Amino acid sequence: MKNLIFTLILGLVPAFAIAETVSISGKSYSLGLDAALVYMGKDQVKFLFTTYDENRYTYPYYFDATHATIYYSREMKKIGSSYYTDYYCLINGSIQDYGEISINLGSIDSDNNGIDDICESFASVNTSVTGNWYSHSGKSGAISGTIIKNSNSQHGYYNLLIKNTWAGDIAATGDLYAGTLSGTASYSNIDQSIAFEYSTTFDTERNADPFQTFFEIVDDNTVRIIGKAFLHTTTLIRYGNKYSATVLLSDGGLDTFWPDYQKWYIEIEDNNDIDKDGIPDLSDKQDNRKKVSLPFLPLVLE
Repeated sequence: MKNLIFTLILGLVPAFAIAETVSISGKSYSLGLDAALVYMGKDQVKFLFTTYDENRYTYPYYFDATHATIYYSREMKKIGSSYYTDYYCLINGSIQDYGEISINLGSIDSDNNGIDDICESFASVNTSVTGNWYSHSGKSGAISGTIIKNSNSQHGYYNLLIKNTWAGDIAATGDLYAGTLSGTASYSNIDQSIAFEYSTTFDTERNADPFQTFFEIVDDNTVRIIGKAFLHTTTLIRYGNKYSATVLLSDGGLDTFWPDYQKWYIEIEDNNDIDKDGIPDLSDKQDNRKKVSLPFLPLVLE
């Protein structure tokens, strides 16, 4: 007599990783400032902004003296309660001055997530600003003006009065952009690997190189991503199905050859929850029992 016996011994069959996908979003703590252009008589005066290097007495990032070329990032980044940027001032294309600028925007944070509304796409901003400029020559002066950005937009405008310069008070106006990050990640509960693909956008989108690293589950509400490539080791805290952290990238500006746009507020959203207990699989230790896809099992004939 022949019987069909299905041998389902789960503890003896190999486990196969099932990749799960999450979405990534982010906001930059830095702003991108387009050049300010003014005319004084027949002279064109142009201000270029670039990453603050904490030394006002040397050329900012980056002047190539050999080729008389300026490379600049447009970055104005927040340090403490103020925003800082370095500047080049050009007259008819030749460097007239360089130094640094600091601006206080009032630090309006309507959703209390630690990042100012001016850096948030959803927020509307119309605020007065104050600040100072410092030349490498030792001269300095005050700055006043306004910054405006509409809701649901990354695009805004700055109107600054730069006072007591070599040319008197200069009105500098231009466009500014908040920065966003978006992408996806795929993770495996078998080896706790995670692979990232993302892009950043200010006025244009730039794709980062994909990379893979590993993660650790600290507890149901905490995940640690192990640093690799552009990412430092980062601990994310869960609220609902979202994990958030302030992240330091080795280099967040994808079109310059120096570190810039490094500080971001990141959220990972995980809608995977295999046991339906309200804890996403990314940090659910119960769900990190090896998930398996069953192989074909033999039919045993007797």
